Amino acid sequence: NPQRAAKLGILEGEWVVVETPYGRIKVEAKLTEGIHYDVVCTQNGWWQSCEKLDLPGYDPYDPNGANVTPLYHTENMDTLSGSYLIKGHPCNVIKLPEQD
Repeated sequence: NPQRAAKLGILEGEWVVVETPYGRIKVEAKLTEGIHYDVVCTQNGWWQSCEKLDLPGYDPYDPNGANVTPLYHTENMDTLSGSYLIKGHPCNVIKLPEQD
């Protein structure tokens, strides 16, 4: 949410860390008016490269990558389906210092 990002000092396209009690990832901020003030939305598979678009890949197990899986933990499995609970995790968003 642009208002929440402004409060955190985050601008469109800046690199941030999304952190839960289980892990952290590095992603590029994309500000969206339609997202609730207290919600962070991530994409699955964003760490993969795409040669046609000249986009680099990232190590999916490195905290500097963007694989969202490290943000969750197996202790939070749905007992009925056995699926990860991948929605509704509390998280922090931390602006990274500018890199040269």
